[in-house]
Amino acid sequence: MIHAALNILMIEDNPADQFLVTELLTLSPVNLQSVFTASTISEATGILRAERVDIILLDLSLPDSTGIASFTSVKEHASHIPVIILSGYTDMNIASEAITLGAQDYLLKGDFDEKLLAKTIFYSLERMQNIIATEEMLKASEEEKQKEITDAVITAQENERHDIGRELHDNINQLLTTSRLFLGMLNPGSDKDRSLIGDAAKFIDNAIAEIRRLSHTLIPPSLERSRLKDSLIYIFEITSRATGLAISRDFAGFNEETASDKLKLAVYRIVQEQINNIIRHARASHIHVKLSHTDGETILSVKDDGVGFNTSQKSDGIGLKNITTRASLFNGRVQVLSSPGNGCELQVIFYEHPAPAR
Repeated sequence: MIHAALNILMIEDNPADQFLVTELLTLSPVNLQSVFTASTISEATGILRAERVDIILLDLSLPDSTGIASFTSVKEHASHIPVIILSGYTDMNIASEAITLGAQDYLLKGDFDEKLLAKTIFYSLERMQNIIATEEMLKASEEEKQKEITDAVITAQENERHDIGRELHDNINQLLTTSRLFLGMLNPGSDKDRSLIGDAAKFIDNAIAEIRRLSHTLIPPSLERSRLKDSLIYIFEITSRATGLAISRDFAGFNEETASDKLKLAVYRIVQEQINNIIRHARASHIHVKLSHTDGETILSVKDDGVGFNTSQKSDGIGLKNITTRASLFNGRVQVLSSPGNGCELQVIFYEHPAPAR
């Protein structure tokens, strides 16, 4: 097995032991780059902060720490660096305890040569690599399970919205429409009665229009049969009519033929959510929505010219949490750019594959 050149940190306060182990490392088949030495935990911590260290050789009895505390102090600063205990006979029990707490192995001082030292180093590196790989697999499995749960919750919410919207449209609206017809059949005898009936008819008409708007809000257009761009434009038009907000858009860089229906629904709901946030809080006069696609990323920007806010002080509201939850299904990242008096921009990046590390 070929190993890259290693940086080894030896934490040992006895100069004779430091010299002996360094000589054995030099004679061993270990491919050495550097051997750092420290006499205390404090000195070792400084080296760990400043240098890349691949493996640690640790004496448990040090001037500023003794026993198992020496090991736990080191692991606080080197959780994924393998640690080999350099133990005297009097520390055997403590060395065994360190193994149960995560040390990779131990060596008895004066009882090993360069071959055993190299073998222990190679095995310790391999064990740590296996541990890290297992942890990454578990983390990926947990993230995937959480994504499945989030997807199921959002799907249930969408189904519930659809049922409520259908109920409003098909049943409540029909009842109001029938009531409007009955009012129209009345033949009142006085001007006052005619005025009251006319007012009642206007209220019913307003209720019908509001329920129709609500049902369209709750039930998104079928994005399997219609274009996301057209659906968003419809939101912009009814919002502008109801609020007076000017809403511009730029969809030139977005090809929805390559986007899944679930992604298009997520974009639709996030735009809807952010426009509602702007209406409630921003006191804006203009909104600009940009949607683009490049290099495996779908990028959404919703920008307003409202009052803005200090992002370091404002706590996340339920609207932003909903947006973040929907984006997480697509490995998405959400960023809010704002400052007092300078409006706000919501940026959401959806990744076709897991998002790159920050």
